[in-house]
Amino acid sequence: MPRKRNISHDLQYLEYLFEIENWTTDYLFSIGKGYTENLPYTEYLDMAIQAKMISPEKYANGYVRLTILGNRDIDHILDDPESAHYEPQSVGTLTLRGDRREYLGSLPSSALRHIISRLEGNRVRFILLHGQKLRYGSAPIDSIAFKENYDPENY
Repeated sequence: MPRKRNISHDLQYLEYLFEIENWTTDYLFSIGKGYTENLPYTEYLDMAIQAKMISPEKYANGYVRLTILGNRDIDHILDDPESAHYEPQSVGTLTLRGDRREYLGSLPSSALRHIISRLEGNRVRFILLHGQKLRYGSAPIDSIAFKENYDPENY
């Protein structure tokens, strides 16, 4: 009789800390169809950040591209939580697999605009992701924080 593998379902969580090196934004506003519905207008806002990974130490000193998309649907759900028809699984995904080192996530559009203004004023220098430990080079992220300062004693 074959042996059964002992699979642990205990999730481990980590904090991933990045120091922002540079960043850019793109914005598009157009008339026409959306991706899933026939909409009068469409809008696209994203922020691409190049950042040095500080912790966990195992991955430190590498660079990661963080792409953050503005999402108006999240704004609506924050205003009216009862309107949500699903339970979110994450705010994004961190991938550190070979040469592929990236994060893809979403923020409410209103928050993304605020973060961009803070970046312009050099008032955000660090990004802190909290999520599951990497598994097969990928981890769902539960929260993202934009920080002005970094205290190594806290990480």
